Amino acid sequence: MEIVGSPVVLNRSLFWSVILSVGMPFVAACSRTSAAPALRGGRGDAAPAPVVIATVAQRDVPVDVDAIGNVEAFSTISVRSQVTGQLIDVRFREGDFVRKSDHLFSIDPRPFQAQLEQAQANLTRDQALLAQAKAQLTRDATQAEYQPDFKKWNFNPAKALAVLKKHCTGGPATVDPSTSAVWTCAGLPAVFNWSWTSSNSVRTTTNAIVTQELKSIGIKINPRPTPANVIFGPNGLPSGDFDIAEFAQITTGDAGDWYDQNRCQGNGNWDGFCSHAVDTLTKAAAGELDPAKRAVDFQKADKILAGLVPMIPFYQRPSPLVHKSDLLGMVNNPAIVGPYWNIEAWHWK
Repeated sequence: MEIVGSPVVLNRSLFWSVILSVGMPFVAACSRTSAAPALRGGRGDAAPAPVVIATVAQRDVPVDVDAIGNVEAFSTISVRSQVTGQLIDVRFREGDFVRKSDHLFSIDPRPFQAQLEQAQANLTRDQALLAQAKAQLTRDATQAEYQPDFKKWNFNPAKALAVLKKHCTGGPATVDPSTSAVWTCAGLPAVFNWSWTSSNSVRTTTNAIVTQELKSIGIKINPRPTPANVIFGPNGLPSGDFDIAEFAQITTGDAGDWYDQNRCQGNGNWDGFCSHAVDTLTKAAAGELDPAKRAVDFQKADKILAGLVPMIPFYQRPSPLVHKSDLLGMVNNPAIVGPYWNIEAWHWK
């Protein structure tokens, strides 16, 4: 058989059909003469084999390979959340392309929202307590004998930071509530233990406020809440085992009640403070019958105390006092004697 024309590429299955259709009669011719007419073009049972002609061309032939194996990524990353919580939503499917800032997962926000609301409530409460304490201090300042000698120790972050920079190293460069830097002064870290009676919520709030304010200027406070029977026991404040301690001094409202707290080796003088000048003034004032002279002696003693700072008065605990507007001289005082502590100053308008 001769094929005339352009070069061709035969289909493999067609090629075998041609070979079979051409070759089979020869096999048959060797055994049966009746098949000869079909070879010579006579009418037989076999149909002519089709021939397909195509131009030879070069092209890509897809190759599919079925195999079993493991696929390894060129690079992998780990995705971690900054907080832990219950996963409530997954916003991608396996095989998806993701980009930076895509929202992949959702964590249940309700516990965090509750914590935020609690913190906001605590802040509101603390701000109210601070405003209340400031208002009480303002009312105390209306007393004619009162002199704001300790006012110079009001918290001033910028001024405090300037002093620390002058004498210490390693602290924050600016006032920063989020800083973790702590100053080192004379080779010692500016870290102090703050002790108070653990059952007192007001002093707990004071500790929280002071801790945050001092942190912003590079001073660290370690909280040490202690039961009342321990802090005032032999192993507590009387032993001197404290750095800074907050407690209430219950008096009648008279300045003479502080004599034992401040005198050398006095009962309740737990910080070991001793000033003979203060002792002399407070002792003289306690025995003075003239109110004006008595006030002057206490003012002089208070000025010395404000300079040496054995303690800092924070606030006078607020207590309601209701009286007729025509009754003058009444001053709020939550001491053990009630509102009658200065009854000698009462008078009608």
